[in-house]
Parts: sequence; C-alpha cells; structure tokens
Amino acid sequence: MAPHRTSLMSRRAFLRLSAGTATAAWLGSTTFGRVLAQESTPIPTPTPIPGLSGEVIVWGWKGGIEHFLAVIPDLQKLYPDVSVRVEEMSYEDTHTNILAVVNTGVGVPDVVNFDVNHLGEFAEGMTDLTDRLQPYLEEIMPVSVKLATYKGRILGVPQDSQPVGMFYRHDLFEQYGIDAAQVETYADLIEAGRKVAKATNGEVKMLAMDVGSKICMGDPHLIIDLLLVQNGLGGTYFNREDDKVLVDSPEAIEAMEVLKQISDEEICFIDMSDDAAVAAYAADKILATVAPGWFPLAMTGNLPQLSGKWRMMRLPAIKPGGLRASYQIPSITAIPKGAPNPDAAWELIRMAQVSLEGQLRFTEMTGGVMPTWKRALDTLKDQEVEYFGGQKIYALFIEIAQDIPDVWFGRGWPEARSIIRKHTETVIRREKTPEEACKAAAEEMRVKLNKG
Repeated sequence: MAPHRTSLMSRRAFLRLSAGTATAAWLGSTTFGRVLAQESTPIPTPTPIPGLSGEVIVWGWKGGIEHFLAVIPDLQKLYPDVSVRVEEMSYEDTHTNILAVVNTGVGVPDVVNFDVNHLGEFAEGMTDLTDRLQPYLEEIMPVSVKLATYKGRILGVPQDSQPVGMFYRHDLFEQYGIDAAQVETYADLIEAGRKVAKATNGEVKMLAMDVGSKICMGDPHLIIDLLLVQNGLGGTYFNREDDKVLVDSPEAIEAMEVLKQISDEEICFIDMSDDAAVAAYAADKILATVAPGWFPLAMTGNLPQLSGKWRMMRLPAIKPGGLRASYQIPSITAIPKGAPNPDAAWELIRMAQVSLEGQLRFTEMTGGVMPTWKRALDTLKDQEVEYFGGQKIYALFIEIAQDIPDVWFGRGWPEARSIIRKHTETVIRREKTPEEACKAAAEEMRVKLNKG
C-alpha cells in the first residue's frame, strides 16, 4: 500500500487545485449566481470604528482566503486608511507558522485561517472572540459554534460546514439493480458491492480507498474518523474533557471492524493514484464515494462529464437504526493574541465572513462549499442542483448536520490522527485485527500525547 498523504490534503489540495474550474462548473449548473444577486435582508451593520487605520495581515491558503481578497475594496471604502495584505501559504506551512507565532509571539499576523482540528494546539495563542460574535450567534449553525469553541471560549469565526453523506451513481445503481433506499447499513452497502463485483467479474467496485485528493475521501484514516463519530465518539480519539484516549474502546474497535469490511478487495479499490481514480470514475468503475459539505467542488471540477448521474444519500449506519450522519473538519478564522491591528482585523472578518453577503460570497467563490449561517443555508436549501440530477443536496446536508449530537477536537488531535493512520493500514493489509490495531494506536497516543 502506498504511504498516505498528509492528514487533510484530501480536502485542501483539492480546494487549492480546483477552485476556479469548479466554481465555473457549479455556477453553470445551478441558480446560485442568480440567488446571490437577489435582494436580501442584511444583518444590521455595527457602527464603523472612528479613525481605524493601519495594515491587516492575513495568513491562509488558496481555497480559504478568496473571500477575504474579494471584500478588500468594500473594507477600504469604509476605512480608507486601512490596507490588507494577504499572505498565501500552503496548507501545511500555514499551520506550522501559526504554531510558531503561538509559541514565540514573534511575527504575529492579524488574521489566521486554520482547520479546527488544530484548535487545541493554538488555543492559548488566540483571542477570545465570544463577545464580538455574541450578536451573531443565533445566525450560525450550533455545531459550527461548538467547533470554534475551546474550554468555553469562542476562539474563531466558523467558515464552512462539513456534514458528511454519500454520493452514488444513480444510473449505475439502477443498472446493477441496487435500491439506494435499501442501503441503510454498511452491511447493506457491502452486500450491494458484492453483487456488483459478481456481475462484473470484479472490474467494477462500490468504493475506492486511498485515492488522494481529486475525487473522494478515500484515505482510510479519513473514513475511520467518520466511523468513530458515527459510533458515538464525538471527539474521535479523545473524551470531552480532553484527558483520555478512547480509540481502544469497544465503540472504536467496532468502527475499525467496519472499515476492515468495506476495504475488502471485492468491495473497494485500494491504493489508487489521483489520475487513476478520476479515470475509474469516468469509466463507470466506481459507484459511490463519501461526501462532505465541500465535495460538490471536487465532483463538478474533476468529472463534469458525469453531470446528472450522481445523487446523494445519508451515510449507511454501523448498526440497524444507528446514526446515519458524521462530520468532517471545517476551518475557522481567528485573531491571534498580540495581533498588531485587532480592531481592523475584526472588521475584515466581519465583512468577509460574519454577514449573509459574506457567507454567500464564500460559497460562490468556492464553487458550492457549504456555509455556516442559517440564513445563507435557507437561501441555498431549495436549489435544485443539475449536477446531482436536480437533487436539493444542501437540504439533505442541513438535515445531516442537525442530526450530529456533538463533535469536538482536542489537544494533539493531528498527531493522534497520524498515529491512527499508521495502525489503520495494518488492518487494511490484514496484518492486525481491528482490536489489535486499536489497542496499539491507543497505547502509542497515551505515551506520545501524555493522555490517560
């Protein structure tokens, strides 16, 4: 098996590579562009801050900073003496540099964009935004607020929403006699996959795994995260108090067993490159893929020729009647402690993100990535998206998000993910049982992260 890519490149590399192409594809297949132009009732704008001036420095990566760039002219109309400098970095460099300024206090920017799984590491270096966000909290999806909160303090502004479902080829399901409504559990999905494999002598499979960044969440370490949340582990690897490792609990072992079953060679392609995966999807060799709230961009950007053939359904449940929903890792925008220009930083964030117009602009510029504001979602939920056969996928994503009981990320989460990835591979290769792999991962996490 090829070595897995870094922990979030499945999402972020795709955003970096595909934003422009997919935006055009998305706007060409939905009425979103017209909706954005419609008159809406704005949130009351706070009184401008007199005499605001100086430079605002923003750190982030392509795919998460465009809405900040877009709002600069509006900001400068309101504050002519404020300038903005956006410093684009790679995903990895952004997080490395933020950690450096948190630890040293040297070279602190004014605005930072990062994924919430790093919040535990960055928390002590971020400004408490609870009071600034208070007037807007009713507008934001509760799960998004929770994910931006660490130990009772809201430390970032939610940028995007990441409920997870499953996309499937409606036409191929019909061709192979699969009723999506009857795929309620992973056991049902496996049974359907075996049916397809038998009908095609193994040339067509239900899923692909370890496929990289262009099409689907195929990395096993991403899928195990979703399964852990589905099976009741809202913190994935840690408890709510963030002092215990839980990946050797019965719930975690059961989730790992499901991963083992769906990674069977009859059900799933293993170890595919990006280009091979795109070719396989285009050649009707793969029927389904896990789908977070950012996935419309990947599908429309990389497989435009399959427009109209895809549909979305809820994730299968681990057990009959179990949770058919999970959540992936969104981004937040924060103001570091020691930021040279925090008031101007907040005004930039407010205009770019803390408004209905800013939320819709973000979704437009990213080709359909799901926003966090309820009124923005109300605007989008009735959109019939041509690429998905006219299905109202935002409406289903909203329902899924509302079903998530709770999710959170603790200190050391990225390192814990790298540990679980290594041990998950031993299950995929059939070198260890799910129980052995989970216990080995838990022991390593407890030692390296100093958690019980």
